[in-house]
Amino acid sequence: PFTKEQMRILLDRCSNQAKLKYMVLKDTGCRIGELVQIRKCDVDLSQKRIAVRVHAKYTKMKKAKTAFITKETEPMFRILLKHKKDEELLFGTSEDKYSAKGSEKAHFTYYRNELAKDYPEFGERYQSNNRHKKTVHSIRSFTATQCTRAIDESWGHGYTGHKKYLDQYIRDKDDYLEKFIRSENHLMIYETMEVVDSDERVAKLEARLNELENNEQETNQKKKHLSELDIEITTLEQQLSILKQTN
Repeated sequence: PFTKEQMRILLDRCSNQAKLKYMVLKDTGCRIGELVQIRKCDVDLSQKRIAVRVHAKYTKMKKAKTAFITKETEPMFRILLKHKKDEELLFGTSEDKYSAKGSEKAHFTYYRNELAKDYPEFGERYQSNNRHKKTVHSIRSFTATQCTRAIDESWGHGYTGHKKYLDQYIRDKDDYLEKFIRSENHLMIYETMEVVDSDERVAKLEARLNELENNEQETNQKKKHLSELDIEITTLEQQLSILKQTN
């Protein structure tokens, strides 16, 4: 897989269009054959993070899945959506899946070859079969690795649609978004943000509430003490007044 630094090198060298495409790939963990079939109508803007529905007919395993867009990718992604019609492909250059997939592989090959001139690791090959170590599939491997580091292997491979973990991922879909948000810092290349697990967040809120309650109790005690002093002062003033009248 790509390292974060290698992903940044790739993204910085690409055109804006290619940069967005590769950022969506690393956010969603989609296969390139899935990405080129996604349409604007597959996007859901109603949640805390933009969700992308990958239909079963798009996927290698023929099972639908949901993926998300990180906060760093969201601004560029929203601009793209504004210029697309509901049924229009977001990234695919052709309605023919295989043609679009081949085109994207060719584009990646171009960027890889250009980068290899300055960064030799992009041109490295396996000795066993002479295939390139860095392919467009390496972006998906980056996603799996980062999600695994954020939570665990089951989530990392389930989110990217690996067969071994996909069924469990589908069963546990209720906490997809929470897990994605916990993984977000690991997936983002340019930005970081504070991500707090729900249990930790609740604990912090409870501690703050207790602090406020203690402060309120202390304030009430002070008010009570001031009230008692006020009564005592009033009583003393009355006694002094009586003494003056007597004299």
